[in-house]
Amino acid sequence: MSRASATVFGEAVNGALPERPAHEDPVDGSTLVAVTHEAAEDAEREAREEREARALREREAEEDAEPSTPAALVVIGVMAALGLGLVALAAGVVIAGDHASRALAVLLTGATTLLMVWVTIGAAAVPWNIWYLPRHGVTVETVPTLIRGQVRYGYTATDGKVRRAPHDEQGTPYDIAYHLKHPARVVVCRGLDAYVWKRLFRSAVSAALTALLGWGTLGLALPAFA
Repeated sequence: MSRASATVFGEAVNGALPERPAHEDPVDGSTLVAVTHEAAEDAEREAREEREARALREREAEEDAEPSTPAALVVIGVMAALGLGLVALAAGVVIAGDHASRALAVLLTGATTLLMVWVTIGAAAVPWNIWYLPRHGVTVETVPTLIRGQVRYGYTATDGKVRRAPHDEQGTPYDIAYHLKHPARVVVCRGLDAYVWKRLFRSAVSAALTALLGWGTLGLALPAFA
């Protein structure tokens, strides 16, 4: 290309460009570049990953949450009623004019009694489920299942949700039985063996201790009303 051709081309290009006022600073493109420090990017990325992990944990917790069974709601209601009754009994001891130390003893003994009531109900529920679920529930065989990144024995209930089996026994799969309406209520099908009789014995011992503690609580409180 000759010098003349280059000059004509340059003048044509410059003429097509908009003119910049003389008082404005020349633009070199630096204003179009965004400078972000690497540390700030790392912090932002870590914060985003933490938010995503927290959201995932909350979603998994919501998915794992099981609705309470009617029996569990009844037990909670009974325990709440017994707790209110215990507080009313201790308040009655104080109102009756007895020492506050007696009311404190009633509260401590009664709280221990409520704890034993909870333990007794839980201990009695195990042999009941072992007898009831294999006869009136759904019996399936466990299969190795990937649960939260680990291979565990699990089962798929009628609602399509994969749940972890009660035990992670190694070797061959085993049968479990779960409640049709409450699939999270599950037991291993083992029959009425020594394990069940041991559980029944523990339930009987817990019931006896609960009765003794309840009798002791009333024995502490009733003299104040005499």
